[in-house]
Amino acid sequence: MGVLHIADLRERHLLANAIDQILESADRLRAYDPTKFEKLVGDVMKEFLGCQVDHVGKSNDGGIDLILMHSDRGPIPVQVKRRQADGKVESVALVREFRGAMVLAGFDEGLIVSTADHYSRQAMAASVARPEHLLPQKIDLVDCRRFLDILRVLKVSST
Repeated sequence: MGVLHIADLRERHLLANAIDQILESADRLRAYDPTKFEKLVGDVMKEFLGCQVDHVGKSNDGGIDLILMHSDRGPIPVQVKRRQADGKVESVALVREFRGAMVLAGFDEGLIVSTADHYSRQAMAASVARPEHLLPQKIDLVDCRRFLDILRVLKVSST
């Protein structure tokens, strides 16, 4: 067994433990350190989507925390938001800011993952690519409930 294979098994074991702890209490998601949460989302997306993930988030990162390297869809930027308050609604401002970051970086598809309870109707409307937009961009929105659903799928598929 090669060193790389052992490292991959260790990463999967650590991810499985993190998933178990989060599924025991969703409040643990909101308690994560923001940088660790970005890395967790990267690990989850790597397993769930079967793609490579580059963690690029740092102070003044321009609004992009991760890049998903999809072979068939090209690179996809991800904005990760860890909200501490339960029942938080993600506003349209986040989607607009991320859309701007995508324009500056040349992306036409993106993903926002947030621990917010849900996205506002305006945020959901702003995430849809429309022909009347100067640059039609599609942004998938993942709220806390949907992220927990992804974790449940990963838990079932790993057993």
